Amino acid sequence: MEVSCAEHKAIIIQPPLVQLNTAYPSGAYLSAFFKSQNVCSSWHDLSIALIDRIFCKSGLERLFELTEKKALSLAEGFAKNGEDFAAKNLKQYILQKDLWILWIDSIMKILRDGSKSSSRELTHKFVFSPFVPRGMRMESYLEKLDAMPTADDARNLAGAALEDLADYINVAFDKDFALIRYAESIAVGKKSFGEIEGSLDSPVLKEFYEKVLEQVFCPGGREDTKIMGEAKEGRRCLVCISLPFAGTFTPALFTGRFLKQRYGSKVFISFGGGFINTELRDFDLPEFERYADAISLDRGYGSYRRLLESGILSGKYFSGNGTSTGNATSTGSGVSTGNATSTSGVTFPECVTSTGNGTSTGSATSTGSAISTGNATATGSENSTGSATFTGSAPHTSSVTFPECVTSTGNATATGSGVSTGSTPHTGSENSTGSVTFPASATSTGSAISTGSENFPCDTASSGSATFTGSAPPTSGVTFPESVTSTGSAPPTVNGTSSGSEASTGSATSTGSAPPTGSGIYKMRLWLSSNGKTATIAPSKDDGEMAAFENSVTKSLVPDYSDIDFSLYPRMADDTNPMQRLWSDGSWIKAYLAHGCYWHKCAFCDVTLDYVCSYKMTDIEHLYSGLLEQAKEKGVYGIHFVDEALPPAGCIRFAKCNLKEGTPLSYWGNVRFEKVYSRDMADFLCFGGLTGVSGGIEIATGNGLDKISKGTDLDSIVSACCAFKEAGILIHAYMIYGYFGESAQDTINSMETLRQFFELGLLDSCFWHKFVLTRHSRIYDEWKHGLHSDLCPTEEEGAGLFAKNGLHFKGEGDSKKFGRGLNLALNSWMHGEKLGMNVCKWFDFKTPMPTVAHDLVQKAVEKYELRRNAEWKSPLNIKRCLWLSSRPLVCKNKLEWQYMQENHSLALPSGADSKSVNEFLLAMEGISAKIQQTKPMEDFVKKRPDFLPLLQKMRGKGLVQV
Repeated sequence: MEVSCAEHKAIIIQPPLVQLNTAYPSGAYLSAFFKSQNVCSSWHDLSIALIDRIFCKSGLERLFELTEKKALSLAEGFAKNGEDFAAKNLKQYILQKDLWILWIDSIMKILRDGSKSSSRELTHKFVFSPFVPRGMRMESYLEKLDAMPTADDARNLAGAALEDLADYINVAFDKDFALIRYAESIAVGKKSFGEIEGSLDSPVLKEFYEKVLEQVFCPGGREDTKIMGEAKEGRRCLVCISLPFAGTFTPALFTGRFLKQRYGSKVFISFGGGFINTELRDFDLPEFERYADAISLDRGYGSYRRLLESGILSGKYFSGNGTSTGNATSTGSGVSTGNATSTSGVTFPECVTSTGNGTSTGSATSTGSAISTGNATATGSENSTGSATFTGSAPHTSSVTFPECVTSTGNATATGSGVSTGSTPHTGSENSTGSVTFPASATSTGSAISTGSENFPCDTASSGSATFTGSAPPTSGVTFPESVTSTGSAPPTVNGTSSGSEASTGSATSTGSAPPTGSGIYKMRLWLSSNGKTATIAPSKDDGEMAAFENSVTKSLVPDYSDIDFSLYPRMADDTNPMQRLWSDGSWIKAYLAHGCYWHKCAFCDVTLDYVCSYKMTDIEHLYSGLLEQAKEKGVYGIHFVDEALPPAGCIRFAKCNLKEGTPLSYWGNVRFEKVYSRDMADFLCFGGLTGVSGGIEIATGNGLDKISKGTDLDSIVSACCAFKEAGILIHAYMIYGYFGESAQDTINSMETLRQFFELGLLDSCFWHKFVLTRHSRIYDEWKHGLHSDLCPTEEEGAGLFAKNGLHFKGEGDSKKFGRGLNLALNSWMHGEKLGMNVCKWFDFKTPMPTVAHDLVQKAVEKYELRRNAEWKSPLNIKRCLWLSSRPLVCKNKLEWQYMQENHSLALPSGADSKSVNEFLLAMEGISAKIQQTKPMEDFVKKRPDFLPLLQKMRGKGLVQV
């Protein structure tokens, strides 16, 4: 049955704590999706709400009230242990508490320089006044300055102040607190779900976050608020909680528990996001039902569509194919004429009461109750006064569990098929709408749930007789609900004892037979409970219709930030390195040009998961239009593309859209360092708004790149970096050490190559990652299929409950000792220091000397320059040409213009007259980046080929081919 999604309401929640400077994009995509389905939705970023709650005047007043005694006691303990510096630093917070409380609102204003009120006037006093709080991080920042601080240092100092306060909270109040990813170690380190539950009532969550939840969802202490009350009468409000990182898991559980305790069955809570997809794909503990009702995998569009269609949110019933089947009512008499024999243990309910009479003319021989389900074809008519006969045989092949309490007061109404709490596949192929399970405490209408594919027809009424024939014994244990009351024909009344043939002339009510477990909702695991008992229903994975639906949605969806106030987000300038600052220095609107990775073959990557392997480009022009509209509305003109790797063709199309609008947007994102990023392309992308790129080098040696199936080589990586740097684009690189089979020599060689990148100015920043073998990686998948026999993965004994994606392998610990030296060197290189120092000197243990040539990267740069110059001299393809400078001036038979802050001039052809020059300049306007029309220039050079050499000489000076 088609269900109108407009009848539902969805609330999207981002729990704490994620990146402070902007909203995480999952909520924006879900918000846009629900609105596209006509679902009333709202999005609440509770991560920034918690920061707001703590880092304000009243928040710090409460914090110091709760911690002053403990902080002083800890300081005394440090002093006794000879830790004088720690004791002095901790006591300093208490000595300055009044200053912290006085200044905190101003500090947040300085960080929120995009807020509605000016903060610039505060910066001078904040930097120079002696009546300002100073923490260790603030003092460290000032000490590192080469000159006197200025007002321009205020935002860096304010960011350091927030980190100082976070340090205090971590020591004196909540050991799991950090400015991002709260209690991450709990999610990946605890041995049982019970241990995680025991950590939920942590100080920050209980004292501050709970008040955020009350303020947002129960304002004024009222629980029946507008937020929940907007859901249509009788429908559960869908609450989607996003978990991108392990550090959001504990707050997500706290959020789910809060909403369930306050709203009970009025809400249906679903968890989703990156942490779910990598770590909790197989999670099915019944206890989870205390916090959520479902886990949605991967993109979520298909699973939420099926959920909306299923009827679960409407109190109707759900079948495995996601179809809500409505009500089936029989008001006549029921005659059972067939034999129904149980071949296995059958348990009847503890309390079965009959207050009416019914007719049972067949022989019902059973130690319990025999239910005939499956392979039953409805041959009667609907809404008919005649008879309806169901025939067929469909034995169960597994155990069947009925929910606990079903009450029927006469005519039985089955309002759909939904989820079985047992594991009960049918062996036959049912054409009928199948068996029905009535859930707990289902009065009269009996909320039937089935995860199979069989459904009762919607609103099927028969006022005549209904005859059921056939033999359908269960072949395994069948459990009926504990309390079943019927005013029709009486089932056995004592612990599964049949009283034989029973006659009844009243209306007959059956609790139905248990449906098969089925395959559940597409990519959604369900937790269904009844009177304290919980069953989990595994997700369905094979749903071609929903897979196609998700691809269609992915292509057309534009993230929706209408619920976000970007002025609330602090811009944390936490490093002087320009590329490092790009992440947090600005409230970037996050989006992607394509879902998945167009390469998706790297051996270390989670290539078997949807977020990597399911590549789908968006409608770039539609995306650009939507992002530009929101940028104007929000006053935020920066776009951070969160693609696994930006598709080059998509980058070109986005830049062209931006150029046609006058380049209002600035953007950056991940790329693959490939030769496709020529100098022409890099110039064009920079002119079109590209500010910075980040990309993986991983292992900076030729054999290392081959080993990880990077799909590129060192020359290509150098070439791309050269082109980007020449075009003025910032570059960040990702490196890996400790890869499977990597020797100490490999690590040192990779480090030396990276040093050469920095020495030649090809990188602005970088990060070393210790390799982690994951279950969803290509290399692990290949190992399972017989390759890499020396990989030797191991399961850590007593590993954390959720640390299941990361695996250990033989020899992985050998590389751990390199971590400190690699990071010390990198930190210096990123700030232009010690670039010529031998890489071996960064370690306090003996290492092999690098064997790569000292000019390895320099040679690759020279190859790039030769290739670039050859491309500029190659014959022009006018159809691909664009002019990136302003219109040239004509001065004394010369063209003059400026490009990349350099002046250029070229002589006009000797036979050029004023008319031809004017025609040429008009054609140049046509190929400008704003107009992008090459036809006038194509026509002109056909007529005046003597201008072609002039155009050729303009390559590299403003004329590009893309």
